[in-house]
Amino acid sequence: VRAELDQAAAVFEVYHERRPNTYIPLVALGDIATRQGELEAAARWYRKGNLAQPEMVTPLIRLAENAARRGDYDGAEVALEEAELVALALRQQAVVAEMRSRLASLTGSPNDAVDHLEHQFSLLVQNGETFDAWIDQLRATQLYANAGRLDDVRRFLEEIQVEFQPPIDFIPSIGYMLLALFEGDLEAAEVHCDRLEQGLIDLNRPDMLHMTSLTRGLIERDRGHLEEAGTFLGKATEQLDSSIQQALTDGSVDRETILIETAKTALVRERPEEALEAADEIRLSWPHHPEANLLAARAEAALGDVAAARKSLDRARTGWANAEAGFALLAQAEALTTQLEAEAPR
Repeated sequence: VRAELDQAAAVFEVYHERRPNTYIPLVALGDIATRQGELEAAARWYRKGNLAQPEMVTPLIRLAENAARRGDYDGAEVALEEAELVALALRQQAVVAEMRSRLASLTGSPNDAVDHLEHQFSLLVQNGETFDAWIDQLRATQLYANAGRLDDVRRFLEEIQVEFQPPIDFIPSIGYMLLALFEGDLEAAEVHCDRLEQGLIDLNRPDMLHMTSLTRGLIERDRGHLEEAGTFLGKATEQLDSSIQQALTDGSVDRETILIETAKTALVRERPEEALEAADEIRLSWPHHPEANLLAARAEAALGDVAAARKSLDRARTGWANAEAGFALLAQAEALTTQLEAEAPR
């Protein structure tokens, strides 16, 4: 991947030389720097993109995410507020709402995350992009589950089922598959996963097959088939990274999800080295990712590196400083902190 990133950077540098007044190559160079873990360089590229076209939202959205990656949540909020000032079109407002949802989910506010997502969906519908709104809402099933709002998912699936006709009648399987998985109905999850996979193959959409591999990994983990789960999760990563553009842009959230589940599975298999490797792959480009740091802390504690585990826990708790009451992952971080303190030599 590194060689492909370098090649892509060379292409976008030429693009920038030829069209210096457009933000597109500058944001792309920032995305490449982000993937390589060069966050300060990425911030400079995004700011240049903003200066090239200050009326565009995308560079500001990237600046907000970049600040969050560095643990600067106040800076992320400043960039989002700046983005809201220039987001005159409904599509631009939807992009801002999507980033607000993502950051709320990351920092332990699942209900806020869903509220921002629903605002995004309403903006897309107002803009005549109803189909895109439906797809995004199907893929957001996990956010609804985190907020304890699966009844909303059920109602939504009932409402839209008739809207999807052949050859895309399989698309609601995204939501049904995830809903069954969260409810523990592994057989139903597998049936919907099979249907989704075949539909994607028939439509020649290999760029989305990582979703089914990820789901198969989670199904096998819940069945206790840990080796098979690891194989499917590894396949999901390979499928996502096979498209460099997908890996850099739309696939970044999916990639983090796959790596999070890979780390969890490795911990269940009592393979802390593998768990730490997966967590560190996230932390390369997102050092302050709270859940990645919690998983890293669990792995580091298992490996006996208590000092590193404490540092990772500090980063996780900082990210969840304003989490909603009862947020489960923060409770896990606090419990592990208490455990390490109790085990510390007196």
